[in-house]
Amino acid sequence: MHFVLGNFDRGVEYAQQALRLAEEIGGGDDLTAEPINLLARIHCLRGEPTPAAQYAARNVGQMHRLGNRVEEAAVSGVLAFACGMSGRYRDAVNAADQGVILAKGLDHLPTLAACYMYRGVVKGWFGHIQDAVSDFGQAQTISERVGDLFRRYLVHGWRGEAYALCGDYAAAGEELGKCIVLGDQIGTSFHRGAFVAFGARVRLHEGDLTGAQRAIEEAAHIAVETRQPWGQSIALRVQSEILLSSLPQQLDAAEAAVRAAIDIQVARECRCDLAWSRLVLGLVLQAKGNSAAGVAELVEAKREFEQLGIARGIANVSAALEIASESVHDKEA
Repeated sequence: MHFVLGNFDRGVEYAQQALRLAEEIGGGDDLTAEPINLLARIHCLRGEPTPAAQYAARNVGQMHRLGNRVEEAAVSGVLAFACGMSGRYRDAVNAADQGVILAKGLDHLPTLAACYMYRGVVKGWFGHIQDAVSDFGQAQTISERVGDLFRRYLVHGWRGEAYALCGDYAAAGEELGKCIVLGDQIGTSFHRGAFVAFGARVRLHEGDLTGAQRAIEEAAHIAVETRQPWGQSIALRVQSEILLSSLPQQLDAAEAAVRAAIDIQVARECRCDLAWSRLVLGLVLQAKGNSAAGVAELVEAKREFEQLGIARGIANVSAALEIASESVHDKEA
């Protein structure tokens, strides 16, 4: 219940208690598999891909041995999510494909919807928007068929995030709006801080600074209140972009916000989010007149995006570096 409601700290606490008790009495897969499954899921949503991947990989084997094909498929999707978060695209896609293949062979539509959704999330993070939208569409259709409001909430949120990352802000705004309406209906804060933060990013793109600031304050409050550091890091990055765009610019506060986001993402090895945050830090430092430091951050961001294979990130940082170069030439002239 704490996991579904978004109270991840309490969820981890109870899952760890359950695992400890199971191990103390010498329980095998039949007793340890469920808490390990839950720990994999919660660590994913707390933005902790290393323990999430370890628990998920272990749980895939457990569920296979137990003959629980439904959870074997579902936790393969969780493994994909964890690998993708840490920048391991090939491992993520392999796990996601395995989840979808397994789920297709089962008569359990909610699991198939989940597996399509996990693959869509990974594809979206790495900029493969057409593939991501296709997978999200499959997940959405199945979720509507079985009446799964919670899955529909997540699909709208993740699809909105994918659109925002690829720069389609009109589609992002529509999806994120539907996500928030469903979230209110269900009463969940599950990853809501990040979803609201991306909604603030949409408002910023539309030029609605007041609406963007109001939304990012809500996002930050939700993430802190529910102890979701990963969501908080996304809110901090978007907050930095808003402060950078404000008139007058609030550059010291913008730098502090994005550096706080980077600290969270470095500690948790969230490489996809980290690359975007380094890009924002580079832009903030450029705006502060610290050209050398700004260029250094942009170069690091470009290196990260190239290693991750995120084409839009490469394009965005390349454009920023070109502007920085032109600015240096103008000053020299």
